[in-house]
Amino acid sequence: MRPATLAFLPLAVVACRGPSARHEPDTWPDDTGAPQDTDGPDDTGNPPVDGCRATPQAADRDRLVVASYPYTSAGGSAHAWQIFTLTVAGELTSEGVRFDLGRGYDGRVTFTPDGTIGLAVNDDGTLGAFEVLSAGSVRVIEARYDGGFYADSVVADPSGEWAWVVDGNWPENGGGLYRVPIDCEDGSLGAAERVLVAKLPAHLLWLRGRPERAVLVGREAGGAPAGDDLFLIEPGSPTEVLGGADAFGDDEAIFAGAALSADDTWALVGDNSAFSGISNRVAVVGVGEDVLSPWQVLEVDDPVDILASPWGDSALVVSGYSDAVVVLRATGEPQAPFEILGEPDYSGASPQLPAAADMVPRGSLRGLVVLSENQGLRRLRFEAGGVADLGLESFGEGLDYIPGAVGIQP
Repeated sequence: MRPATLAFLPLAVVACRGPSARHEPDTWPDDTGAPQDTDGPDDTGNPPVDGCRATPQAADRDRLVVASYPYTSAGGSAHAWQIFTLTVAGELTSEGVRFDLGRGYDGRVTFTPDGTIGLAVNDDGTLGAFEVLSAGSVRVIEARYDGGFYADSVVADPSGEWAWVVDGNWPENGGGLYRVPIDCEDGSLGAAERVLVAKLPAHLLWLRGRPERAVLVGREAGGAPAGDDLFLIEPGSPTEVLGGADAFGDDEAIFAGAALSADDTWALVGDNSAFSGISNRVAVVGVGEDVLSPWQVLEVDDPVDILASPWGDSALVVSGYSDAVVVLRATGEPQAPFEILGEPDYSGASPQLPAAADMVPRGSLRGLVVLSENQGLRRLRFEAGGVADLGLESFGEGLDYIPGAVGIQP
């Protein structure tokens, strides 16, 4: 649990980089905030992907939500996770059912696209894997899967047949990207393979419109020279590095949250270094067909997690030490594509020690966010040009009711 601190949250936009650093993206985010007409099978307009766990379930249904509870009532380490149901009406409920994986301190739980397999990073670098049996029950597949890596983050492949694990170490200590097979029958995890060597990587972000490509947040991917900290890649065995970009303009960043805009135009990457002497920030990088281009840097304190609106008009930054969520608004202006809108009007108190967030990507609840924070789960929702706070829900009191990691079935 983070210690309580006071932090100043600037509400000014840092000047963007000069013209030589810009590359105009193929499209610009829609700044109307209106839901867009889509014709894809999952109501997002994304192209279909083959795979045994690639087909999504109904967009409007009760969804399983899981959150870790990493403390015992006495303050020791716990391996507990709790099951919640996000109803089709948007209500968050729980019967208090818990199960054990590894200790999930923070981070986002990932699910295969069909929502049947959930994967979480444990604080000892192993993976937890479970099968969703219904909106209210799960079967643990692996409590602490040791794949020979030290996992910092994990995302499911668009096919649902692989887990992609980012090990945030130096290259000689295992740093890089790993691929882990997910069995199509029982969901068991096969042998892990390192498919890309990288220095201090943090996140893999799949391009929704081009599911064969992704953005890797890290350094020296595939032996690239020092300087770049974002890479456009084609994950596979081996993984191809197509290009890189220096998002922050220096090598001082410690990577925090990251997200892609809904139309794959922008990558947003957080830096929450406490040692650089530089204010914490969020870099905005343009994503082109085969190139990444630094565009803008915004000053935001401790950006531990970032979510992008499903309509491309805004983003939500979880500011841990500032006990806040900060809204970035897409401007549609080439010179400064995002601006800091500030914090939403909170329903009650502001977030306390917020840790991680996840979002419903599809259906009538599209854009609904669940945020874990001290003593509860907060619901928020992306609206036209901003974010509405729906309030905090507490499911118990005491140290053993402080949630950490969180995830929502797609």
